[in-house]
Amino acid sequence: MGDIINENISELMPLMKDKGINFKAEVTAPCDSLRVLCDPTRIAQVIGNLVRNSVDFVGDKVGKITIRVELVENERISNTNKLDHSNASQVVITVEDNGPGIPSDQAKNLFKKFYQIDTTLTRKHGGTGLGLAISRGIIEAHGGKIWIALEHTNGTSIKFTLPLAGADSRQTNNKI
Repeated sequence: MGDIINENISELMPLMKDKGINFKAEVTAPCDSLRVLCDPTRIAQVIGNLVRNSVDFVGDKVGKITIRVELVENERISNTNKLDHSNASQVVITVEDNGPGIPSDQAKNLFKKFYQIDTTLTRKHGGTGLGLAISRGIIEAHGGKIWIALEHTNGTSIKFTLPLAGADSRQTNNKI
């Protein structure tokens, strides 16, 4: 997990410097020894997509983007995106920014293909509306979940989970 995070930070740092964005990682999990079941290229794609989305929406010179990595033991994210108890251990990765945020009434559609919050002809940000849908597919193929943390009110916070290697035999059978 540490390698994936470090590579993403190194790749994305020039973009942050160009816009004067404060970009950092907060790692509470022991990333150097943390092993997750994943395709590192695909997880890097998800992280990169989330960070690039944040870059589009935070302000130049005042923007802040944080990647957070936490270990969640003996709990699982339920279908309602709340923690419930089980015998699994997993990693929760968060990409958080201080941009304008996402209206809660539009959050449920954000991971749908081609969905755009701003559909006006003069919209400022490009994109096809596929990045978050693709990210959801990648994370779910890995046995994880991805969601918008609606309790975060000073920008946007998108979280996703990945199972630890050997944490749950039901998840290790997923084809990635």
